[in-house]
Amino acid sequence: MSLLDVDEALQRVLDQVMPLDAEWVPLAESVGRVSAQEIRAGRPLPAWDNAAMDGYAVRAEDVPTTPVTLPMVDAVAAGDRGDRPVKNGTAVRIFTGAPLPPGADTVILQEDSELTGQHVRFLETPRPGQHVRRRGTDTRENEVVLPVGRLITPGDISAIAGQGQATLLAAPSRCSASFGKTSDLTFYRTPDLCHFRSHHTQKGESKLLDTCQTRLSPLPRRRFFDGSRR
Repeated sequence: MSLLDVDEALQRVLDQVMPLDAEWVPLAESVGRVSAQEIRAGRPLPAWDNAAMDGYAVRAEDVPTTPVTLPMVDAVAAGDRGDRPVKNGTAVRIFTGAPLPPGADTVILQEDSELTGQHVRFLETPRPGQHVRRRGTDTRENEVVLPVGRLITPGDISAIAGQGQATLLAAPSRCSASFGKTSDLTFYRTPDLCHFRSHHTQKGESKLLDTCQTRLSPLPRRRFFDGSRR
């Protein structure tokens, strides 16, 4: 009787696996399930250029060298529209995540600045575009956010939530079992491992803890659900 190689044996198992019915579930309940729909980004993330750090939005050409002092004419926080243009020779106070105002192309860290009244003195010459997160840096428009057949993770539902979707079409994850049949193994899930060691030493028995089955049991699940292995 010849033995099957691993790939053939695995294929025989997978040939008997039938897809489970998918259902619409809330995002928070979809982790651990298998995606049954492809989701593409309907908009880029972030949806606009924004500040990566707290500081001041400026036109880099207005700060060619330092120190230099500019009037602070506005402030923009995360959640604000930030649609008031930055005029030549001015600065706007800006906070992390806030949209970059029109006209500005650079953010200077607050640690590299000194604010006195309504004027800010810059101490470090900036690089054009520094500390700005560009539109679409995380996700491009129409990019695949979730492919069909993926085992859904917390990171996946975060990306989907960023697209404004609250539910997901997904199937329950399959489970697998492995069975070992030999007289020289015992399960590692003993209530008291120290007692196991003492008992078998005293009795002169030579049973081994079944670590092999523990290692192999997750493999069918990983092979089936990992999209890179399909």
